[in-house]
This record gives sequence, structure tokens and C-alpha cells, in this order.
Amino acid sequence: MSTLLLALSLVCLQDPTPPKADDKDVTPDKAQLTAHVEELAKEALEQGNVPGLAIAIARGDEILVAQGFGFSDAAGAVPTTEETTFPIGTLTRQFIAVAILRLADQEKLTLDDELTKHLPKFPTGGRKVTLRQLLANTSGVPKYASLVEKHPDAAEPAADEAAFYDQFKDVSFAFEPGKGFALDSTGYVLLAMVVAKVSGKSYEAYVREELLEPVGLEATDFCALKGGPVSFARGCREISPVRELVLPLAVDAKSTTQSLCSNVKDLVKWNRALVGRMVFSEKASRQFMTPTDLPDGNSTNYGFAIGMARLDKYKSYSHSGGIGGFRVRVAYYSAPEVTIIVLSNCASAPVDQIERELARRMLKLEPPPVLDVAIEKADIQRFAGVYQIATTRIEVREQDGKLLYVIPTEEPVRLLAQGGSVFVLEGDKDVKLIFKGEGDRADSFERHQGGFISIAKRFE
Repeated sequence: MSTLLLALSLVCLQDPTPPKADDKDVTPDKAQLTAHVEELAKEALEQGNVPGLAIAIARGDEILVAQGFGFSDAAGAVPTTEETTFPIGTLTRQFIAVAILRLADQEKLTLDDELTKHLPKFPTGGRKVTLRQLLANTSGVPKYASLVEKHPDAAEPAADEAAFYDQFKDVSFAFEPGKGFALDSTGYVLLAMVVAKVSGKSYEAYVREELLEPVGLEATDFCALKGGPVSFARGCREISPVRELVLPLAVDAKSTTQSLCSNVKDLVKWNRALVGRMVFSEKASRQFMTPTDLPDGNSTNYGFAIGMARLDKYKSYSHSGGIGGFRVRVAYYSAPEVTIIVLSNCASAPVDQIERELARRMLKLEPPPVLDVAIEKADIQRFAGVYQIATTRIEVREQDGKLLYVIPTEEPVRLLAQGGSVFVLEGDKDVKLIFKGEGDRADSFERHQGGFISIAKRFE
């Protein structure tokens, strides 16, 4: 065990409204919990055409369940186990965020530094872009998709730093810094480059020496692209080529935001290091886990590569994402110190739903009642339209007498009518929409999700 692990004890994040003491003993019987995990995994494998899953559940430092299901390599019939490593995709951003915060703790930079202080040749067009905005996904720097659309060669590593910066010069910012919110890789690529500049080490060396080794993450490392990671699922129809397991959006392909592989046991350990402040100070921890408020009054519900929500009375910190067909869901419930990890090697795997179901079992919560009542034609016409939350446009569309909830680049999700102007998402019944406004057209809706309310105003 590392010196860092021995020297630092785990300290649970303070919850301003923690459950009562008699609510804390929520650990179910291990045998029953294991049976429930196996039931959910079997259903996902059989009904979702998913090759493999790995699931871990921990209470504090104790891992209650860690198990693999199905195949890590469907073609070769290689079984998935709790030791199987998966590409963790966008969860890699947490390691970049922690690296920046550690450097801030050491007074080698501040979060309010302008990006150009550390990357002076990056073309901001005269805009003030700060490290804090990059961490919070509120910088507006050009999105990866926009770069590749304008410069197809941006999908390959740039020849040098100057060539990398050139790709940004004629691509518009998504929005003015601090005025919007968009989850994207570009900002974290730039942060990885800042880590290298400020630390004097390569980004890869910094992550290994300052994060992976001290925390004791023995199964976590940069994905081996030659031949693919051991969990590469050739049997999944949605899997992407090996080259897409990282975004080569930098001179050094390792300086990308989605390049780490890990397993469920290591991710439990990483989560414990985060919530126990083993990798940064208490001040940095608060910044990491505090959502940003936008000028329009909405909250991003997101800190630095981590989301905040509630499940009933329990505060949660979570991340969902993936890359190249792989999916990852990591969630932590602070008051009872419950950690749930779900990894899969196919994009169709319902990792969020599995995690939420397991959380309800761990926290002894009943699922929310859900209806699916008929919608009057007049209500369909009243609610259908295009709405906007921050910079995200959401279309509510009619199809075959039903309403669909459509976000660009994502699959449409049916809205289940609960009566009146209240709906829930079919794919995530914890997300509730309440339409507002008088007359024959709603002018907005409230999106209730995880204890947060966001206002979506009608755009057209």
C-alpha cells in the first residue's frame, strides 16, 4: 500500500441534509444483493444484445459485490470478470481535473489563470478563457465535432503544437466564455496540455506518477491501442474501431481526454480517493464537486467532470459516458457512502438504469410510480416545439400520437404522460418535465432531474 494511502484517511463529503442516523444502515443482505445484480445483468445481456458487463458495489471501503458477466471478447468467448479492464472514455477527464487541482494546491497555477498564460499561442480570438471555465465545460472553445467538420485531419494527431493550434483559428467558439455549458473533449485536451507545461512532465508521466501509483490503481493505465484492450468486444455491432478508443486531438495522442482503461475494483478505489480527498485538498474537493450557475439562472448540475443529483433524500455524485461503443457509469451516494460501478463493452448497455436500480436496492427506496396515459391532440399541439436550456436545444416532437424528447446526437426518447402537463422520460423515469404557460402553446418547461430544476424556454 502506498504512503499516500497510509497517511490519509477517507473523509465523507458533508451533506447539508444528511439522512437521520437510523437511515444509514442500508446495506442489504450480500446474498440477496448478489442475486439482484445477477438478475439485472442477465436481463441486459439477453434483452439488450450486450456482450459483457462488469459491476461493483461498495459500502465505504468494503466491496460487497464485484462480478463480471457475459464476454469481454464475444468472438473468442473470453468471459468478463471483475478483473477485466475496459476503456473508461470520458471518465478520464476526472484524472485531468484532479491533476489541475493538485497543481493549484501546489500554487503552480490558479483556476482563474487565463489559458493563454500557459498556452500563449492558443487562438482565443481575444476572449478571456480561464482554466476554471475549461474544467466546468463553460469555456465555449470550439467543439471536437466542429473542428473535424472544418478540418477532417483534426481526427489525427497534429504534426506539432503549431499545427494543432491552427485547427482552431477558423472555427467559431460554441458560445462566449462563461455564457453556456457543453460537455465536450476539446477543453480537457487543452487542460492536459497545461498539466504537461506546468508540471514539466509529460501528461502521461504525470498521471502515472502522481495519480495512478500513489492511489494504488494497479489495473488502470493508458489503453493499449495495438490489438485493443482485453475487453474489446468484437461481437458488439456498435463497437468502433480500435483507433477510436482515444481522440487524437493533440500532438501527443496520450494527451487526450478519453485514453485510460480500468476495471470496476480500481474505480471503486479511485472514487474513494476522490471523496476522501486523498488526491487534493478540501478546498479543491469543494471546487471539484460544486456545480456552476449560468447567467440565465440555470445550474449546470455539474462540477469538474462529475455530476450532482439526488435520489430521493440521498445526494449523489456521478459520471456517465463512454467511447468507441464502451459504456461507463460511476455513482457515489454520500451519506451512506455507497459506490456503484457499471462497465460494459457495448453502447446499448443500460448502465445508467442498472446503476439506478442497484442504488434503490442499496438505499431501500421504492421505484417512482409511472403512468402512461393517453395525450389529447390539443395537448400534443400545445407542448410540441423547440426549447432551449443554456445552449442545448431540445425538440419535443409528435409521432404516432405520442411525444418524443429529442436532443441532437442522441436517440429520441418517448415522453410518458402522467396527466395534465407532467411527463417523464421513458428511458429515465427519474427525469420529469412540467410544461408551463397559458394559451394554446406552452412557453417553457421545467426539467426536474436529481433534485435540480432547469428551465427550458421555447425557442420556436
